[in-house]
Amino acid sequence: MLRSGLLRVVSAPIQELGPDRLPAIRALLGASALPVEDLDPALLPRFFGVEGADGLQGVVALERQGEAGLLRSLAVAPASRGTGLGRELVQHVEAQAVGAGLRELWLLTTTAEPFFRHLGWEPAARDRAPEGIRGTSEFRSVCPSSAACLRRDLRGLMQPYRVLVLCTGNSARSQIAEALLAERGAGRFVVASAGSRPAARVNPYAVRVLAERGIAWEGRVPKPIEGLEGERWDFVITVCDRAREACPIFPRRPVFAHWGMPDPAEVGGTDEEKLRAFRDTLITLERRIALFLELPLEKLDRLAREQAVRALAGR
Repeated sequence: MLRSGLLRVVSAPIQELGPDRLPAIRALLGASALPVEDLDPALLPRFFGVEGADGLQGVVALERQGEAGLLRSLAVAPASRGTGLGRELVQHVEAQAVGAGLRELWLLTTTAEPFFRHLGWEPAARDRAPEGIRGTSEFRSVCPSSAACLRRDLRGLMQPYRVLVLCTGNSARSQIAEALLAERGAGRFVVASAGSRPAARVNPYAVRVLAERGIAWEGRVPKPIEGLEGERWDFVITVCDRAREACPIFPRRPVFAHWGMPDPAEVGGTDEEKLRAFRDTLITLERRIALFLELPLEKLDRLAREQAVRALAGR
């Protein structure tokens, strides 16, 4: 069941709430005339909320059932109504659901149907909900039969992951990584690369070893990092130590990983020796990117993603 008041976007931090906040959650839901009798401390759904100087200002819960989820227990304290907090909480749950690989969300409400329809939710027959959703306490007994049932299709919200690969000159390692991930992760990943001090051109040996893999990379130009930090990136991967040290601040908090490796452009000798160095770099990046593509990113939270991607540096 849901109650909300909102319209303006706010920037209050939303955080996951632990079982220790159950008394405050119960108090806010009770004050909003929402049910609390089915909130078993041992079987709590995931609760998210915003804390304020006067206590909990808003709360919402996500209950997972297979590839579907139930959005429930949305409430905003009177002092925070009309600030956009309700919408922020709903969008946060939608993002969490997408990140967890869910395909749809369901909810029941007696008071907030127009609000949810404005956010893209659509009316749905209660008996058409997945079996797991129909088996929740909200659907079985807590919410009256007169409650409106709404559904949110999440498939259209699933955006590709954005990956930025950084090195110093953006002429060799980062170009190879960009090419491999863009080609092998097409549709799931959007990839770019840049350098802290871009070179005049992409190293021709990088172009040659990529061509050996059937990837045409002629005509590419090294790019600077400046300006990219303001874009949305889900992952920022540095492939040289100097790029890691010169890495700017990314305010949208992407996952950071360092996949350090020797610069093949520094290898001297014959043409064949130089080419071998670039082939070794390509093989290393191929191995790490193959493992990266196997990670169940949709099922991992931010910390687990960061740990998993960073661990690939040793592979």
